[in-house]
Amino acid sequence: MKNTFLRLLTAILALLTLSSVLFSCANGDGSPDPGTPVTSVCGYSQDPFESVDLGGREFVIFVSDNISRRSSTFDFLAAENEGSTPLDKAISDRNRLVEEKLNVTLRVQRISPGFTYDALAAEILSGKADFDAIVASASALAKLTKERALLDLNEVESLDKTYMAPGSENALRLRERLYFADFSFNTFNTGCGLYFNKETLKALALKSPYEFVDSNEWTLDTFAELVKAAARDLDGDGTIGKTERAGLHYVEGIEEAALLYGAGIRMSTNDLVGYPEFTIAKDKEKTGNVYDKIKSVITDKRYTFDTIESARNGGICIDVSDPDLLYVDQMAKSGSLFYVGGSNVSYAFKDKGRFGFVPMPKYDPDQENYLSYYGAYDPLMALPACLSADGKEFAATVINALNYYSGDELRKDWYKTVLSDLGEGEEGFKYLDLVREGKTYDNSLYFDLGACRSKIVVTQCEYYNILTAYKRQRKALEGDRTVLFRSVFDGE
Repeated sequence: MKNTFLRLLTAILALLTLSSVLFSCANGDGSPDPGTPVTSVCGYSQDPFESVDLGGREFVIFVSDNISRRSSTFDFLAAENEGSTPLDKAISDRNRLVEEKLNVTLRVQRISPGFTYDALAAEILSGKADFDAIVASASALAKLTKERALLDLNEVESLDKTYMAPGSENALRLRERLYFADFSFNTFNTGCGLYFNKETLKALALKSPYEFVDSNEWTLDTFAELVKAAARDLDGDGTIGKTERAGLHYVEGIEEAALLYGAGIRMSTNDLVGYPEFTIAKDKEKTGNVYDKIKSVITDKRYTFDTIESARNGGICIDVSDPDLLYVDQMAKSGSLFYVGGSNVSYAFKDKGRFGFVPMPKYDPDQENYLSYYGAYDPLMALPACLSADGKEFAATVINALNYYSGDELRKDWYKTVLSDLGEGEEGFKYLDLVREGKTYDNSLYFDLGACRSKIVVTQCEYYNILTAYKRQRKALEGDRTVLFRSVFDGE
């Protein structure tokens, strides 16, 4: 009896020891860390992601993005320059691991010349689509949704929604349906943040945005203070020229949208049943106050260099093949302080000096989180409506694996790439996390209800008052919303 008890006690202790080892390598809930390399999961050579034999089938991801820019979604999925950088190697390793685990071949298919979304919708609806998933801009997927060319992701029960970006599911659904979403494998698109010139801050002995973020003082007011303190109108003509130092390098109207959303002002918010309510004027006093603060910086040419106005007057030539390279080069040479953009344009800053990257400023310190504008031309994922039952299961299996292996390790490689471009160290990780975790989605922007992108949100505030613009467009907004829901739910 005594020996039996001792054997039982020994077995229990061994089990507890093993459990503690396994749990110590987990995410905190006992699940394996998806970023842990396959060869070192908890110190063992086993990979906890279940192998599935898909019979050597080909999985095709159709990618539509701005192929003229050096930083494209295609590159982040395909890594054609395998092994040329640590990031390329990490992407290649991920893809190879998915292929080996599932006995599948991954292929990323880029858009072809002459491509149109009308033709793509017709191809899908005819059942002739030769791809399994689509990664394209939110606005493009919105267009395909209205054409009923996309599958409701909720129909694919085996698609693991825990890999969706926090908040994206509720923000992107139409009633109970979800036609496109943001998943873990979209590691490289963080939403908008602010690049800043560290050398200019040092020369002027100005407080770093990093310090403001750390002390919860990074607000529209402290942002405006830095913009105004950094600007230098050397010739005294009341306007920042292309060779003079600007507080903000203004590019294409995205600055207003990024600052608005960063301060918690958004075009619409989905209600509990997935219906977009227009909330931009819900708190008119706050919206007006935020917009006035933004206008005080952007419209004052003593502080902001307006690239659009300069181009209009023949001051610079806009290189449409890759504008970020041109704008950032100009910004760096003039010593300008701020530039708005996503982390995926960090390549433009490479070898230009030392820069940092922080979230968009809050409205005030009481705002709970930093928020990042995720625009209509940022990528999301969808599935074509023509997938069969077997095709849905196939797509879900591969996408789950891609998400699983796009975990912490791949994200770290991406962060290292961004920070290396900026001449920055790993202390910048936490600020990149704040930008990524604050991604804010808005269906009204993506479906462009009431032409809100060009007439309310992404527009030059010098010529507009946002509350007046909203009032003018309200009927069009409501009308477009009605048309959208009829096109999606007609007869239901």
